[in-house]
Parts: sequence; structure tokens; C-alpha cells
Amino acid sequence: MPRTECVNCDTGFMTRKETDVPVTVRGKEYLVPIEALVCENCGFVELEPKETAEIMRRAADCYRQDHGYLTSTELRARRQRLGMTQKDFADWLKVGVASVKRWEMGQIQDECMDELIRLKTDPEVAEETARKVRELTSAQAPKLLWREPWRFQTTTQGVPVIPERTPAQPHVQQSRQAEYCYIA
Repeated sequence: MPRTECVNCDTGFMTRKETDVPVTVRGKEYLVPIEALVCENCGFVELEPKETAEIMRRAADCYRQDHGYLTSTELRARRQRLGMTQKDFADWLKVGVASVKRWEMGQIQDECMDELIRLKTDPEVAEETARKVRELTSAQAPKLLWREPWRFQTTTQGVPVIPERTPAQPHVQQSRQAEYCYIA
């Protein structure tokens, strides 16, 4: 392979070797290791287009790891574990197939989408979320009260206790007359 002169210093030669390239993602700089052409004299790094795409994906994955998001490799592995194509996975998540392709190529998903992906691809996360929802709806739910113009009645486990119609008010339809109030 012929030796290439450095375009930066014109005196050194470019050699392929492993180097750390600084990449800024959303305001934070990451040093990403990659094999690239590096000038022996000035240290200038030259990246080919395929190397540029790979370094951007790796930098995005560094950002994802710092923020607790699934990396592009983890996203692809979850999709493949479910036996889905990118199109199937997009339909499963209710997003466009282009979004799935971009995430797997390095674009960073937002926090709420990361959470949805975890819910729909990890049974343990789904079960933990369901448990939390059951706790919130049973223990911390506001008490429902049923009110008629002449009285309040508390509920039994969230179900309104509706008294029988009395002969004094046969014309009142309780379902239309009653008001439901949430009391914290």
C-alpha cells in the first residue's frame, strides 16, 4: 500500500492505527476509540465515510450509557430476541420503521421512547411497572364518594354504595341524580 502524505502538515505520512477521536454529543465530549489513518508527525486523524458513521454511533452509545438509555447494540439485540424485523418492531412500538433504523444506526432515542422500548421488550420491567400501577391504584387512589342532595355515602373498596330507592322519591333515577366526587 502506498504511503499517503498528511494533508494537514505535508511532512508526515498517514498510518492506519487505533486512536481516540474526540466527538461532542449534545454538548458533552467523548473520546471514542477507532482504527483510522493517523499522521506520524502531527497526529492529524483522517476518517473514511464508513469510519465517520461508526464513530458517531459509538459516541451516541457513550452518551446513551451515561444517561441510562439502551445502546444501539442493545436495541438491535432486543428486537432480534423478539424475532422481529425492523418493520415488525416499529409496528410493535407504534413508530415509523425509519425511527428504528435511525436508533440502530446511532440516533439517540428520547427518554420516554427508551422507557416504552424497555416495557415492550422486557417482561420483568413490564411486571414491575404493572405492580407499581396496582399499588398506586389500590393504596393511594382517592376515595370515591356518592352524593345525593340529602346525604353522602362512603364507598366499599372504591365501589359506590347506592341506597335503595325510597317510596318518598320513586321518580328519582339515582344514576342520573347522583354525583361522583373524588376526595383525596
